[in-house]
Amino acid sequence: MPFGDPQSNWGNAYRNLLIPINKETDRSNFAQSAAQYYSILKSKFNSNKPVFDVIFLGVGDDGHTASLFPGQKYINDTTSVVIETTSPKPPFSRITLGLGPIVSAKKVIAILSGKEKATIAKKIFEKDFELPIVKVFSQRKSSTMFIEESILPSLTPSGMAML
Repeated sequence: MPFGDPQSNWGNAYRNLLIPINKETDRSNFAQSAAQYYSILKSKFNSNKPVFDVIFLGVGDDGHTASLFPGQKYINDTTSVVIETTSPKPPFSRITLGLGPIVSAKKVIAILSGKEKATIAKKIFEKDFELPIVKVFSQRKSSTMFIEESILPSLTPSGMAML
């Protein structure tokens, strides 16, 4: 997605975060292809397999996270550092970290917000392995998930113990 597009995550981060903190030069980290993104990561981490200190993840109402969508062939790929994905909703073409670097991060923090995500919350606690976020959690020793209070009534106490 073009940097100037209002739906561009990088464009929004640049305009709303980097410019206000005087980090305009970080625009050079905007990648327009998986290969370019991988090259940036490789140079910043000085490694073919970057290990992030912390990765923050959101969870979509379909259970996707980091532009990794349920039912896609890459869902079990733990070797690719960066992949191109296609979303069922705009923006359709996406570039994202692969499952491997996410799972390998020192800390993973997921945020689940919006009462409309109560069904997905149940599936997460039931360990529905079709959901990318469950794939992430299942391959890590520990992760942290913040859940909006409006979702909690839909979860049973036994489901909460599964975290």
